[in-house]
Amino acid sequence: MEAAIGTQEPDDRVVIGLVEVDCANCDQLEAEIRRVADGFDRRLVIDLAAVSFLDSSGMRVLVVIDRELRTRGGELVLANLTRAVRTALAAGGLLDHFEVEPDG
Repeated sequence: MEAAIGTQEPDDRVVIGLVEVDCANCDQLEAEIRRVADGFDRRLVIDLAAVSFLDSSGMRVLVVIDRELRTRGGELVLANLTRAVRTALAAGGLLDHFEVEPDG
């Protein structure tokens, strides 16, 4: 699994472009997000535009990272949800759990 990682100016958001997220790569995904988010105390945007599949193990990673960021005063924001991701989060009862950037 490869994740493109970088910062986006001027609002100093970290944007991570993810690929398919499932039980086969969720540990690697979590490690990569943790590497970027370590000590993070602001807005972390996860860009999901490239994700065509998200299973419960991928959702768990998002929930865990969200919880950790909130304890440090930060926030996890999901961006560019594909139909597949939006459907998976809704089916898992998590769509309303996360802040989601509006499409556009």
